[in-house]
Amino acid sequence: MKPADILVYFSKKVDPVHAVELAPIMREPWLLKYLTIYKGDTVSLLYEIIKLNIYTIKSLIGEIFTEEERELSAKYEAILTAVASGNWSTKQITSILFNKGLVDRPDTGLVRQYIINLIEMNLLESTPILNKREKYIKIASPIIDLYYYLNDKYNLEEENMPPLSEIRDLLKTKLSLYIQDYIAQLLSQIYEAKINYYITPSLEIDFILTKKRKVLAVGEVKWRTKLLLKIIKEFLEKTSKIPAEKRILITKTQPYKKPENIKVYSPTDLVKEAEKWILKTYGQVPLHKLQAT
Repeated sequence: MKPADILVYFSKKVDPVHAVELAPIMREPWLLKYLTIYKGDTVSLLYEIIKLNIYTIKSLIGEIFTEEERELSAKYEAILTAVASGNWSTKQITSILFNKGLVDRPDTGLVRQYIINLIEMNLLESTPILNKREKYIKIASPIIDLYYYLNDKYNLEEENMPPLSEIRDLLKTKLSLYIQDYIAQLLSQIYEAKINYYITPSLEIDFILTKKRKVLAVGEVKWRTKLLLKIIKEFLEKTSKIPAEKRILITKTQPYKKPENIKVYSPTDLVKEAEKWILKTYGQVPLHKLQAT
C-alpha cells in the first residue's frame, strides 16, 4: 500500500498519533492480523510481532530466493545483518563480509551485485545522497530490519527474545527511525518528489525532497522530543547552506506557536494531507471504503 493509503486506513481505527506509528510497520499485508493484539502501545506490538515470528521471518525471506541464490545465503544473510546494524554504504558492507571471510578481498565489486539482487527482490532499497555519489542502503521492511538487528544483537534463534523491559528503549529508537523513513515517503508521495539524504562527518539531515533536480524541501522528524525554540534554531542553522524552497519539521505534539519560515506538520496534519492526496488521486472514492490489501 502507498504511504497515504495506509495512514488514512489506520486513521479510521486509531487517533492520528497512533496511526502514524502503525503505518510504517503494518504496510505488509501479512502483518495486519496482529492488529488484534494491539492495545495502543506500538513498541509492545513490535516486540510481539518479532517474538511470534522468530523463525517465520527468515523462512519468508528464504522463499524469495531461487535454488541457486540459496547456495549464496550466507552472503545475503551477512549483508542484511550488516545493513540492519546501521552499515549503509557498499564499502562498509564489503568490509564486514571480508572480515567474516565471505569475500576474498575488500573489493566493493565483489559485493555490489549481491546488493543489487537484494534491491531487485525488494528486500533492500537505496536512496541517493545529495552531496555524495554514493547511495544510502537500508532494509525495505521495518519488521525484517528489526529482526536482523535483534538477531545479531541477541541471537534470537538460540536464545529467544529478551524481556521487553530490557529492550524497550532500543525498540523506541528503532520505531522513531521507521517513522522518520515513513514520513519522508509520505511527503515524497504528497509533494510528488524524490527522497534524498544529506550526510557529512558532522551533519545528517533526516530527508531532502527533490523535484526536477532542485531541492524542494529539507525535513526533520522530531517524534521523541518537543518542538522547542532551541530545536527550531538548530534545524535552521544546520540547513542554512542548503537552498530549499521549504523547510519542514514533523512533530508528535502541536507546538505552542508555529515558527515562521518553517512548515510544521503534526500527526493530524499528515492525516489531512494524506486524505487530500487520496481524493485528488482516486476521485470521489469514500475514504471508509479503502481496504488494506
